[in-house]
Amino acid sequence: MTATLDGVTRKKDRPEPSAEQKLAEELVARAREQGVSLTGPDGLLKQLTTRLYFPDEALNKADPVLGLVEDTARRQTLMAKPAGQEGGAKLYRFDIVLQGEGETVFFDV
Repeated sequence: MTATLDGVTRKKDRPEPSAEQKLAEELVARAREQGVSLTGPDGLLKQLTTRLYFPDEALNKADPVLGLVEDTARRQTLMAKPAGQEGGAKLYRFDIVLQGEGETVFFDV
């Protein structure tokens, strides 16, 4: 009977969390202990909305949302950057910068 129950009660093997995941969990736990709200109207985290465009897309010129971003440098923060090819497919990189130089354009929706 024990052998049958072992298979039922044993937790599934889970991979070890990454160092980044452990750090994030620790920071969230510390914030909760100190009564810091991480989400909501007074929290540190809030929903951010952006868009991703491909630089070689002809329809970019007619896109009404992209057209709202008049500054060329700011518009570039919405463009994926070519990152080579793999198996005949183009690869792109899209970095989201939350603050400072090169900050990604975010939209109020």
